[in-house]
Amino acid sequence: MKIATQLQKQTVAAILRRWPKAMRVFIERGLGCVGCVMAVFDTLEDVARVYHIPLEDLVAEIEAVIDAEQYAERKRRERGDESKVT
Repeated sequence: MKIATQLQKQTVAAILRRWPKAMRVFIERGLGCVGCVMAVFDTLEDVARVYHIPLEDLVAEIEAVIDAEQYAERKRRERGDESKVT
């Protein structure tokens, strides 16, 4: 299953727990999702619908953050640096 399909169905809280740097996407877009009590219930599809954002755009922005995190983690492992910098 592609990340995009997985992201659409995940709650905001689950996304932020797994990829904390995705928080930046929500904040930069002025979305109230970070710290919202509904984050444990609302999926990315819900957020896109409520805020009138094309789902594809929101998913693409979060995927870019995920890709950057995965690339950085891979580079740290290649260098033998086991400490995780966030």
